[in-house]
Amino acid sequence: MRKGLLLLPLLFLASCGTVDSSSSFSSPSSESSTSSPTSPSSTTGTSSSSTLSGSVSDALNYAKERALTLEGDCTLLVNDSETPYAHYVLGFDEQAISVREDLVSTDGTMVEGTETIYFAKENGKTYSRQINLDNEVEDVPLLSGGESVAFAENFPNPFSVLKFSDILSYENTYLLKPNAISTFSLYALHQSVSPTKIELSMEEGRFTHIRIKTSTYGGLGGVGLSYRYDLAIRYDTPISAPELTPYPTEEEHATLEAALARLDEKVAGHNYTIEMKLDAGSGAVPFAYYVTEEGHLDTSIDSSGAIQGLIRQHDGYHYFTYASGTATIDDSEAYDLDEIELDFLSFAPELFVSQGKSFHSRSGYAASLSTMVAPMLYRDYLASCATDVEIAVEGEDVRSLEIFFVDLNNMISGSLSMSFTDFQKTTWPIEI
Repeated sequence: MRKGLLLLPLLFLASCGTVDSSSSFSSPSSESSTSSPTSPSSTTGTSSSSTLSGSVSDALNYAKERALTLEGDCTLLVNDSETPYAHYVLGFDEQAISVREDLVSTDGTMVEGTETIYFAKENGKTYSRQINLDNEVEDVPLLSGGESVAFAENFPNPFSVLKFSDILSYENTYLLKPNAISTFSLYALHQSVSPTKIELSMEEGRFTHIRIKTSTYGGLGGVGLSYRYDLAIRYDTPISAPELTPYPTEEEHATLEAALARLDEKVAGHNYTIEMKLDAGSGAVPFAYYVTEEGHLDTSIDSSGAIQGLIRQHDGYHYFTYASGTATIDDSEAYDLDEIELDFLSFAPELFVSQGKSFHSRSGYAASLSTMVAPMLYRDYLASCATDVEIAVEGEDVRSLEIFFVDLNNMISGSLSMSFTDFQKTTWPIEI
Protein backbone atom coordinates (compact mmCIF):
# COMPACT_ATOMS: atom_id res chain seq x y z
CA MET A 1 0.00 0.00 0.00
CA ARG A 2 1.17 3.41 -0.83
CA LYS A 3 1.90 6.14 1.58
CA GLY A 4 0.72 9.69 1.14
CA LEU A 5 3.74 10.47 -0.43
CA LEU A 6 5.74 12.54 0.31
CA LEU A 7 4.02 13.58 3.36
CA LEU A 8 6.65 11.03 4.56
CA PRO A 9 10.32 11.98 5.04
CA LEU A 10 11.97 11.64 1.66
CA LEU A 11 15.08 9.51 1.86
CA PHE A 12 14.01 7.92 5.10
CA LEU A 13 11.11 5.91 3.74
CA ALA A 14 11.09 4.08 0.44
CA SER A 15 8.09 4.85 -1.74
CA CYS A 16 5.65 1.94 -1.97
CA GLY A 17 5.97 0.20 -5.29
CA THR A 18 9.67 0.82 -5.68
CA VAL A 19 11.98 -2.11 -6.11
CA ASP A 20 13.62 -1.94 -2.70
CA SER A 21 11.00 -2.85 -0.13
CA SER A 22 12.92 -1.42 2.84
CA SER A 23 10.85 1.09 4.79
CA SER A 24 13.67 2.67 6.78
CA PHE A 25 16.48 5.03 5.87
CA SER A 26 18.75 3.34 3.36
CA SER A 27 22.16 4.96 3.31
CA PRO A 28 24.10 5.07 0.05
CA SER A 29 27.15 2.90 -0.37
CA SER A 30 29.98 3.73 1.99
CA GLU A 31 32.19 5.17 -0.72
CA SER A 32 30.03 8.27 -1.01
CA SER A 33 27.43 8.43 1.75
CA THR A 34 29.66 9.14 4.72
CA SER A 35 31.24 12.26 3.30
CA SER A 36 29.89 15.67 2.43
CA PRO A 37 28.93 16.27 -1.18
CA THR A 38 31.92 16.53 -3.46
CA SER A 39 32.71 20.16 -4.25
CA PRO A 40 32.97 21.27 -7.87
CA SER A 41 36.60 22.26 -7.41
CA SER A 42 37.58 18.70 -6.61
CA THR A 43 35.94 17.14 -9.64
CA THR A 44 36.92 19.29 -12.57
CA GLY A 45 38.10 17.59 -15.68
CA THR A 46 41.37 15.84 -14.92
CA SER A 47 39.77 12.47 -15.56
CA SER A 48 41.71 9.78 -17.38
CA SER A 49 38.65 8.93 -19.49
CA SER A 50 39.77 9.83 -23.00
CA THR A 51 36.43 8.94 -24.59
CA LEU A 52 34.75 12.10 -23.27
CA SER A 53 34.94 15.62 -24.57
CA GLY A 54 35.77 18.48 -22.24
CA SER A 55 32.16 19.70 -22.45
CA VAL A 56 31.09 16.85 -20.14
CA SER A 57 33.19 18.29 -17.35
CA ASP A 58 31.67 21.71 -18.01
CA ALA A 59 28.17 20.25 -18.05
CA LEU A 60 28.75 18.43 -14.76
CA ASN A 61 30.09 21.53 -13.03
CA TYR A 62 27.23 23.61 -14.40
CA ALA A 63 24.68 21.13 -13.00
CA LYS A 64 26.40 21.15 -9.62
CA GLU A 65 26.33 24.90 -9.29
CA ARG A 66 22.71 25.58 -10.26
CA ALA A 67 19.40 25.27 -8.51
CA LEU A 68 17.64 22.71 -10.63
CA THR A 69 14.41 20.79 -11.03
CA LEU A 70 13.91 17.24 -12.29
CA GLU A 71 10.45 16.63 -13.73
CA GLY A 72 9.03 13.60 -15.48
CA ASP A 73 7.32 10.25 -15.32
CA CYS A 74 7.79 6.89 -13.70
CA THR A 75 6.61 3.96 -15.84
CA LEU A 76 5.85 0.49 -14.54
CA LEU A 77 7.30 -2.17 -16.82
CA VAL A 78 5.48 -5.51 -16.62
CA ASN A 79 7.15 -7.99 -18.95
CA ASP A 80 6.63 -6.34 -22.37
CA SER A 81 3.95 -3.83 -21.30
CA GLU A 82 4.34 -0.28 -20.02
CA THR A 83 1.93 1.38 -17.58
CA PRO A 84 2.07 5.03 -16.37
CA TYR A 85 2.74 4.96 -12.64
CA ALA A 86 3.57 8.43 -11.29
CA HIS A 87 4.71 11.93 -12.21
CA TYR A 88 7.50 13.58 -10.21
CA VAL A 89 8.70 17.13 -9.70
CA LEU A 90 11.93 17.13 -7.67
CA GLY A 91 13.74 20.37 -6.87
CA PHE A 92 17.24 21.02 -5.51
CA ASP A 93 18.76 24.23 -4.15
CA GLU A 94 21.62 24.91 -1.78
CA GLN A 95 19.43 25.23 1.31
CA ALA A 96 16.16 23.58 0.24
CA ILE A 97 14.67 20.70 -1.72
CA SER A 98 11.13 20.11 -2.92
CA VAL A 99 9.22 16.98 -3.86
CA ARG A 100 5.88 16.48 -5.55
CA GLU A 101 4.54 13.08 -6.55
CA ASP A 102 1.33 12.71 -8.57
CA LEU A 103 0.04 9.15 -8.72
CA VAL A 104 -1.69 7.49 -11.65
CA SER A 105 -4.83 5.72 -10.44
CA THR A 106 -5.96 2.36 -11.75
CA ASP A 107 -8.52 4.06 -13.98
CA GLY A 108 -5.79 6.16 -15.60
CA THR A 109 -6.60 9.43 -13.84
CA MET A 110 -3.94 11.41 -12.01
CA VAL A 111 -4.16 11.77 -8.24
CA GLU A 112 -2.41 15.03 -7.50
CA GLY A 113 0.10 15.06 -4.69
CA THR A 114 1.21 17.97 -2.52
CA GLU A 115 4.56 19.67 -2.91
CA THR A 116 6.68 19.15 0.19
CA ILE A 117 9.63 21.44 0.79
CA TYR A 118 12.45 20.55 3.18
CA PHE A 119 14.84 23.33 4.08
CA ALA A 120 17.83 24.10 6.28
CA LYS A 121 17.63 26.57 9.14
CA GLU A 122 20.51 28.44 10.78
CA ASN A 123 21.48 25.39 12.81
CA GLY A 124 22.04 23.34 9.63
CA LYS A 125 19.21 20.95 10.49
CA THR A 126 16.34 19.98 8.19
CA TYR A 127 12.76 21.20 8.63
CA SER A 128 9.47 21.25 6.78
CA ARG A 129 6.91 24.00 7.20
CA GLN A 130 3.31 22.97 7.42
CA ILE A 131 -0.11 23.92 8.66
CA ASN A 132 -0.68 21.40 11.42
CA LEU A 133 -3.91 19.73 12.51
CA ASP A 134 -4.68 22.70 14.75
CA ASN A 135 -4.53 25.03 11.71
CA GLU A 136 -1.28 26.59 12.92
CA VAL A 137 1.90 27.22 10.91
CA GLU A 138 4.67 25.03 12.29
CA ASP A 139 8.30 24.30 11.37
CA VAL A 140 8.67 20.58 11.97
CA PRO A 141 12.18 19.11 12.39
CA LEU A 142 13.00 16.06 10.30
CA LEU A 143 14.16 13.27 12.60
CA SER A 144 15.87 9.94 12.05
CA GLY A 145 16.17 7.62 15.02
CA GLY A 146 15.04 10.50 17.23
CA GLU A 147 17.89 12.72 16.06
CA SER A 148 17.74 15.85 13.90
CA VAL A 149 18.89 15.37 10.32
CA ALA A 150 21.64 17.59 8.93
CA PHE A 151 20.62 19.10 5.61
CA ALA A 152 23.89 19.40 3.69
CA GLU A 153 24.97 15.79 4.14
CA ASN A 154 21.62 14.26 3.31
CA PHE A 155 20.02 16.45 0.66
CA PRO A 156 22.63 17.61 -1.84
CA ASN A 157 22.14 18.38 -5.49
CA PRO A 158 22.43 14.83 -6.93
CA PHE A 159 25.08 15.93 -9.46
CA SER A 160 27.34 17.03 -6.60
CA VAL A 161 27.95 13.37 -5.67
CA LEU A 162 29.34 12.62 -9.16
CA LYS A 163 32.91 12.89 -10.43
CA PHE A 164 33.89 13.38 -14.04
CA SER A 165 35.31 9.87 -14.02
CA ASP A 166 31.87 8.44 -13.06
CA ILE A 167 30.56 9.26 -16.56
CA LEU A 168 31.35 7.48 -19.82
CA SER A 169 30.25 8.13 -23.39
CA TYR A 170 28.22 5.49 -25.19
CA GLU A 171 26.35 5.75 -28.51
CA ASN A 172 25.48 9.45 -28.36
CA THR A 173 24.48 9.33 -24.71
CA TYR A 174 26.28 9.25 -21.37
CA LEU A 175 26.16 6.45 -18.83
CA LEU A 176 26.96 6.46 -15.14
CA LYS A 177 29.40 3.78 -14.13
CA PRO A 178 28.05 1.02 -11.85
CA ASN A 179 29.81 2.36 -8.76
CA ALA A 180 27.91 5.67 -9.05
CA ILE A 181 24.36 4.72 -9.98
CA SER A 182 22.99 3.76 -6.55
CA THR A 183 24.14 6.94 -4.83
CA PHE A 184 23.02 9.20 -7.65
CA SER A 185 19.55 7.63 -7.94
CA LEU A 186 19.00 7.82 -4.19
CA TYR A 187 19.70 11.54 -4.08
CA ALA A 188 17.92 12.28 -7.37
CA LEU A 189 14.69 10.40 -6.60
CA HIS A 190 14.57 10.54 -2.79
CA GLN A 191 13.56 6.90 -2.97
CA SER A 192 15.45 3.71 -2.31
CA VAL A 193 15.39 1.81 -5.60
CA SER A 194 17.68 -0.74 -7.25
CA PRO A 195 18.96 0.99 -10.40
CA THR A 196 20.65 -1.02 -13.13
CA LYS A 197 21.27 1.74 -15.66
CA ILE A 198 21.35 5.54 -15.64
CA GLU A 199 21.62 7.53 -18.86
CA LEU A 200 22.25 11.27 -19.19
CA SER A 201 21.43 13.25 -22.33
CA MET A 202 23.26 16.45 -23.19
CA GLU A 203 22.41 19.32 -25.51
CA GLU A 204 24.40 22.49 -26.13
CA GLY A 205 26.83 21.65 -23.37
CA ARG A 206 24.20 21.01 -20.67
CA PHE A 207 22.74 17.81 -19.27
CA THR A 208 19.06 17.89 -20.20
CA HIS A 209 17.56 14.53 -19.34
CA ILE A 210 17.98 11.58 -16.95
CA ARG A 211 16.69 8.06 -17.51
CA ILE A 212 16.87 5.57 -14.64
CA LYS A 213 16.01 1.90 -15.13
CA THR A 214 15.58 -0.35 -12.08
CA SER A 215 16.25 -4.03 -11.72
CA THR A 216 13.46 -6.53 -12.33
CA TYR A 217 11.87 -8.39 -9.46
CA GLY A 218 9.06 -10.89 -9.15
CA GLY A 219 5.61 -9.50 -8.49
CA LEU A 220 2.37 -11.43 -7.96
CA GLY A 221 2.46 -14.74 -9.80
CA GLY A 222 6.15 -14.28 -10.56
CA VAL A 223 5.46 -11.52 -13.09
CA GLY A 224 8.62 -9.50 -13.75
CA LEU A 225 8.27 -5.89 -12.57
CA SER A 226 10.63 -2.98 -12.98
CA TYR A 227 10.45 0.81 -13.27
CA ARG A 228 11.77 3.48 -15.59
CA TYR A 229 12.13 7.13 -14.61
CA ASP A 230 12.32 9.71 -17.43
CA LEU A 231 13.19 13.10 -15.98
CA ALA A 232 13.87 16.38 -17.77
CA ILE A 233 16.32 18.82 -16.14
CA ARG A 234 15.46 22.51 -15.71
CA TYR A 235 18.09 24.90 -14.41
CA ASP A 236 17.97 28.04 -12.27
CA THR A 237 14.75 27.12 -10.48
CA PRO A 238 15.37 28.37 -6.93
CA ILE A 239 13.54 26.93 -3.90
CA SER A 240 12.91 28.49 -0.51
CA ALA A 241 10.86 27.71 2.57
CA PRO A 242 7.16 28.31 1.84
CA GLU A 243 5.27 31.28 3.26
CA LEU A 244 2.13 29.83 4.81
CA THR A 245 -0.89 31.27 6.56
CA PRO A 246 -3.58 29.32 8.45
CA TYR A 247 -6.67 28.36 6.49
CA PRO A 248 -9.51 30.87 6.82
CA THR A 249 -12.46 30.20 9.08
CA GLU A 250 -15.73 30.19 7.15
CA GLU A 251 -19.27 30.30 8.54
CA GLU A 252 -19.80 26.65 7.59
CA HIS A 253 -16.92 25.53 9.81
CA ALA A 254 -18.96 26.28 12.93
CA THR A 255 -21.57 23.79 11.73
CA LEU A 256 -18.95 21.11 11.15
CA GLU A 257 -17.25 21.76 14.49
CA ALA A 258 -20.50 21.44 16.41
CA ALA A 259 -21.49 18.24 14.60
CA LEU A 260 -18.12 16.66 15.27
CA ALA A 261 -18.32 17.60 18.95
CA ARG A 262 -21.74 15.94 19.21
CA LEU A 263 -20.43 12.77 17.55
CA ASP A 264 -17.33 12.70 19.74
CA GLU A 265 -19.49 12.93 22.86
CA LYS A 266 -21.61 10.02 21.66
CA VAL A 267 -18.73 7.68 20.79
CA ALA A 268 -17.06 8.49 24.12
CA GLY A 269 -19.62 6.12 25.67
CA HIS A 270 -17.88 3.22 23.88
CA ASN A 271 -21.15 1.66 22.78
CA TYR A 272 -22.23 2.14 19.19
CA THR A 273 -22.46 0.49 15.79
CA ILE A 274 -20.80 1.69 12.61
CA GLU A 275 -22.68 0.66 9.49
CA MET A 276 -19.94 0.37 6.91
CA LYS A 277 -19.74 -0.05 3.15
CA LEU A 278 -16.55 -0.89 1.33
CA ASP A 279 -16.55 -0.07 -2.37
CA ALA A 280 -13.40 -1.21 -4.15
CA GLY A 281 -14.72 -0.91 -7.69
CA SER A 282 -16.99 -3.94 -7.89
CA GLY A 283 -19.92 -2.64 -5.87
CA ALA A 284 -20.41 -1.64 -2.26
CA VAL A 285 -20.19 -4.43 0.32
CA PRO A 286 -22.09 -3.68 3.57
CA PHE A 287 -21.03 -4.90 7.00
CA ALA A 288 -21.09 -3.74 10.62
CA TYR A 289 -18.45 -2.72 13.11
CA TYR A 290 -19.53 -3.05 16.76
CA VAL A 291 -17.96 -1.12 19.65
CA THR A 292 -18.81 -2.10 23.22
CA GLU A 293 -17.04 -2.41 26.55
CA GLU A 294 -15.91 -5.84 25.34
CA GLY A 295 -13.97 -4.29 22.50
CA HIS A 296 -14.31 -3.91 18.72
CA LEU A 297 -15.88 -6.50 16.42
CA ASP A 298 -15.67 -6.30 12.63
CA THR A 299 -18.20 -8.54 10.87
CA SER A 300 -16.59 -8.46 7.43
CA ILE A 301 -15.39 -11.94 6.53
CA ASP A 302 -11.82 -12.51 5.35
CA SER A 303 -10.64 -15.03 2.78
CA SER A 304 -10.40 -17.77 5.41
CA GLY A 305 -13.98 -17.29 6.56
CA ALA A 306 -13.02 -15.56 9.81
CA ILE A 307 -14.04 -12.26 11.35
CA GLN A 308 -11.76 -10.21 13.57
CA GLY A 309 -11.71 -7.63 16.29
CA LEU A 310 -10.13 -6.31 19.46
CA ILE A 311 -11.05 -7.84 22.80
CA ARG A 312 -10.45 -6.26 26.20
CA GLN A 313 -8.39 -8.23 28.68
CA HIS A 314 -6.73 -7.30 31.98
CA ASP A 315 -3.72 -5.64 30.31
CA GLY A 316 -5.49 -3.88 27.45
CA TYR A 317 -7.04 -4.68 24.08
CA HIS A 318 -5.78 -7.59 21.94
CA TYR A 319 -6.39 -8.56 18.35
CA PHE A 320 -8.40 -11.74 17.80
CA THR A 321 -9.89 -13.75 14.96
CA TYR A 322 -13.14 -15.71 15.21
CA ALA A 323 -14.24 -18.66 13.08
CA SER A 324 -16.46 -21.71 13.61
CA GLY A 325 -17.35 -20.59 17.14
CA THR A 326 -13.70 -20.34 18.26
CA ALA A 327 -11.70 -17.20 19.00
CA THR A 328 -7.92 -17.02 18.60
CA ILE A 329 -6.46 -14.19 20.65
CA ASP A 330 -3.07 -12.62 19.92
CA ASP A 331 -1.36 -12.09 23.28
CA SER A 332 1.80 -10.53 21.82
CA GLU A 333 0.64 -6.91 21.99
CA ALA A 334 -1.90 -4.98 24.04
CA TYR A 335 -3.40 -1.57 23.24
CA ASP A 336 -4.66 1.04 25.66
CA LEU A 337 -8.13 2.49 25.25
CA ASP A 338 -6.82 5.87 24.10
CA GLU A 339 -4.95 4.12 21.26
CA ILE A 340 -8.04 2.54 19.73
CA GLU A 341 -10.86 5.02 20.31
CA LEU A 342 -12.03 7.56 17.74
CA ASP A 343 -11.15 11.24 18.07
CA PHE A 344 -13.21 13.95 16.37
CA LEU A 345 -11.88 16.89 18.38
CA SER A 346 -8.13 16.89 17.71
CA PHE A 347 -8.23 18.60 14.33
CA ALA A 348 -9.45 21.99 13.19
CA PRO A 349 -12.61 22.22 11.06
CA GLU A 350 -10.72 24.62 8.78
CA LEU A 351 -8.88 21.60 7.37
CA PHE A 352 -12.10 20.90 5.44
CA VAL A 353 -13.70 22.71 2.52
CA SER A 354 -17.48 23.00 2.42
CA GLN A 355 -19.24 21.59 -0.62
CA GLY A 356 -22.98 21.81 -0.05
CA LYS A 357 -23.84 19.68 2.98
CA SER A 358 -20.53 17.85 2.83
CA PHE A 359 -17.01 18.76 3.84
CA HIS A 360 -13.92 17.47 2.05
CA SER A 361 -10.45 17.38 3.59
CA ARG A 362 -7.86 19.71 2.11
CA SER A 363 -5.05 18.15 0.13
CA GLY A 364 -2.44 16.41 2.23
CA TYR A 365 -4.50 15.76 5.36
CA ALA A 366 -6.43 12.57 4.52
CA ALA A 367 -3.77 10.25 5.96
CA SER A 368 -3.53 12.00 9.32
CA LEU A 369 -7.27 12.44 9.61
CA SER A 370 -7.85 8.75 8.87
CA THR A 371 -5.83 7.77 11.94
CA MET A 372 -8.39 9.61 14.09
CA VAL A 373 -11.75 9.04 12.42
CA ALA A 374 -11.39 5.47 11.09
CA PRO A 375 -11.89 2.49 13.41
CA MET A 376 -8.76 0.80 14.70
CA LEU A 377 -8.85 -2.24 12.42
CA TYR A 378 -8.76 -0.03 9.31
CA ARG A 379 -6.50 2.83 10.35
CA ASP A 380 -3.12 1.66 9.14
CA TYR A 381 -4.40 0.68 5.73
CA LEU A 382 -6.43 3.82 5.13
CA ALA A 383 -3.70 6.11 6.43
CA SER A 384 -1.30 4.59 3.90
CA CYS A 385 -3.44 5.29 0.83
CA ALA A 386 -6.22 7.72 1.77
CA THR A 387 -6.78 10.60 -0.66
CA ASP A 388 -9.83 12.35 0.79
CA VAL A 389 -12.04 12.35 3.88
CA GLU A 390 -15.63 13.48 3.31
CA ILE A 391 -17.92 14.33 6.22
CA ALA A 392 -21.63 14.73 5.48
CA VAL A 393 -23.62 16.81 7.98
CA GLU A 394 -27.40 16.70 8.29
CA GLY A 395 -29.02 19.15 10.68
CA GLU A 396 -26.82 19.19 13.78
CA ASP A 397 -25.32 15.74 13.32
CA VAL A 398 -22.72 13.93 11.27
CA ARG A 399 -24.70 11.76 8.89
CA SER A 400 -21.74 9.83 7.47
CA LEU A 401 -18.02 9.78 6.88
CA GLU A 402 -16.40 8.46 3.73
CA ILE A 403 -12.69 7.88 3.22
CA PHE A 404 -11.49 7.59 -0.36
CA PHE A 405 -8.31 5.66 -1.13
CA VAL A 406 -5.99 4.65 -3.96
CA ASP A 407 -4.03 1.44 -3.34
CA LEU A 408 -1.55 1.12 -6.18
CA ASN A 409 0.17 -1.94 -4.75
CA ASN A 410 -3.04 -3.94 -5.04
CA MET A 411 -4.22 -1.90 -8.03
CA ILE A 412 -7.54 -0.92 -6.47
CA SER A 413 -9.22 2.34 -5.58
CA GLY A 414 -12.44 3.01 -3.79
CA SER A 415 -13.93 4.23 -0.54
CA LEU A 416 -15.02 3.15 2.91
CA SER A 417 -18.19 4.84 4.16
CA MET A 418 -19.31 4.90 7.80
CA SER A 419 -22.59 5.79 9.51
CA PHE A 420 -22.89 5.79 13.30
CA THR A 421 -25.94 4.35 15.01
CA ASP A 422 -27.30 2.40 18.02
CA PHE A 423 -25.54 4.47 20.68
CA GLN A 424 -25.83 2.72 24.06
CA LYS A 425 -27.84 -0.08 22.38
CA THR A 426 -25.10 -2.13 20.75
CA THR A 427 -24.24 -5.71 21.67
CA TRP A 428 -21.96 -8.21 20.01
CA PRO A 429 -23.73 -10.89 17.95
CA ILE A 430 -21.22 -13.49 19.18
CA GLU A 431 -19.90 -14.62 22.53
CA ILE A 432 -16.22 -15.19 23.28
